[in-house]
Amino acid sequence: RNLAGNPAPATWRIPLDVVQNKDELVVTASVPGTAKEDIEISVYDTS
Repeated sequence: RNLAGNPAPATWRIPLDVVQNKDELVVTASVPGTAKEDIEISVYDTS
């Protein structure tokens, strides 16, 4: 509970599968009501 009077932001998590092949990452997710064109995925190298 946020005591400052502002509601805490909601966390939205979707189930997804990520498979790494030799040359690509394949991400599969179910996002009802969302077009493929409206989804953006970013990948960062943290090594």
